[in-house]
Amino acid sequence: MPQLKLKNNLISVTSNVEEYNFVLSFEGKEIIHNNHANQIIDILARWRYMLGINISNQSENELSTELSFLSKFIKENYNYLTLDEINLAINLSLTNKLQVDTKTYNNFSALYISQILNAYLSYKRKLYNELSYKLEKNELDYNVEKPTPEDNMKLMKELIIGFYEDYQKDGYINDVFNLVYDFLKKIKKLNFNNLIIEEAILYGEKMAIRQKIHVYGIHSKEKIDLELIKKRYSRNYCVQLFFKEIPDINIFLNELKLEMF
Repeated sequence: MPQLKLKNNLISVTSNVEEYNFVLSFEGKEIIHNNHANQIIDILARWRYMLGINISNQSENELSTELSFLSKFIKENYNYLTLDEINLAINLSLTNKLQVDTKTYNNFSALYISQILNAYLSYKRKLYNELSYKLEKNELDYNVEKPTPEDNMKLMKELIIGFYEDYQKDGYINDVFNLVYDFLKKIKKLNFNNLIIEEAILYGEKMAIRQKIHVYGIHSKEKIDLELIKKRYSRNYCVQLFFKEIPDINIFLNELKLEMF
């Protein structure tokens, strides 16, 4: 992946360790699923220990049952978060960086956990929006000086090969600004028919809802521009089809001409 692509990632606009750790906790990470049960239990056990909860009056079986129940509670209600986000929420709460009362009163319950994780979601929404704004501003600043056709050609080749490698590895791309889509459409390399358009729209809707849940939480009433996100993913779907059908990406890149830029 070319280094240049990093400017399209939130990590590129972080300015301190807290912001950096925040982005690392979810960007490119797998969200919670059933196979994470034991890992969640380990996290809960460490969390309980760090809070200083007294367990002397509990048997090992009672403690195991309690942690299993709380693990299930997290999987059912916060399965749009990652394990790293759970750990981050714990660390933020222990260092009083969340706007919530972190005292347990020796009661480590589902209610306490939800209070901390909901406070983390508010923290996440605020910081995510701030970093997204910085990213957008940086992108605008980056384009102030008009590049030459040679620069544009070099950049586009780097972007195409980078996103092609992403597609080969992950099965999808995340071209935030649809740069590859716009270029392929400009040089008439994208084939559109009613079936492809319908598939692209459905894919965009599915991915937009998934992103909203992942970033803001399943019960959030946060107002975001879902149409813009749908459009971005629908266009990325068209590029993914192009990558799927192209026989040799290097032959295609070698056929690009300066006049196309």
